[in-house]
Amino acid sequence: MTLCKKRNLSGIECQSPRRWRQQLWRNFLLSVGVIVFALSILPNAFAGEMRETDTAAGFIKIENWEDRPSELEVYESILILEGEIIKTVGSQYVNITDQYNIQDSSILVFYVGYGGSGTTPDYFIVEFPKDKPPIITDYVNSADYSFSVKRKKNKVIIDLGFDSDLKKYAIYDNGALEIQKIESTKKKATRKDCRWIYKYPYQEYIEEKDCDRDPWMILGLSSSRNLRALDQDPSINLDSLSTMATEGCVSQHTLKYSEFRKIICQVH
Repeated sequence: MTLCKKRNLSGIECQSPRRWRQQLWRNFLLSVGVIVFALSILPNAFAGEMRETDTAAGFIKIENWEDRPSELEVYESILILEGEIIKTVGSQYVNITDQYNIQDSSILVFYVGYGGSGTTPDYFIVEFPKDKPPIITDYVNSADYSFSVKRKKNKVIIDLGFDSDLKKYAIYDNGALEIQKIESTKKKATRKDCRWIYKYPYQEYIEEKDCDRDPWMILGLSSSRNLRALDQDPSINLDSLSTMATEGCVSQHTLKYSEFRKIICQVH
């Protein structure tokens, strides 16, 4: 059985049901990728809209070029504490993600987005002690897009996911920000993740027979981001994936999943 559609005025194009389903899936991934890209250039939509708050040191707010078009560049924001500029940020996408009030001080975590689908956001912390100047940290970021914050007594701990085989944390304590990378035996990838990698991009790339194309480029934007995140997981080894996929494409030989899993995945 074949499925046919008009290709142009001179003829028609026919596809097998399997090929037709693959084309539908690729179109779906492309559509999702377009949506992700649209959201990525509007980070405020998903990073939170908290742009002002009261602190122990007074009222803090964020303004960008939309608020001050004659004073600021397009990709620029400023932090204003009680009418005084305390920091300029090279992005128009800046938000407050978390606030912790500890004794006579307020600790705020800030998100900085850069408006590109392939970029990862930065984060920084500002502590606002009562009757003292604010303490502003350097930027930190996550290699696998992970980000969560918790308070432990007087410490603020940012979980930044995996960086290669190490778990990455940013710990703010007593006016200082420390980056810690520690070994972790925790495996967050699952067999479902490994199956997904096997089918996309490995198996589909071989079936496409476009062997000069980068195997990673077969994925939509959102799927590429997911693959990059998995690449930071210690239970996943993607170093040889491109070579395996290219060799399989040229020879038109696909490894069995059991063989693939031994090389790429360390999941049970």
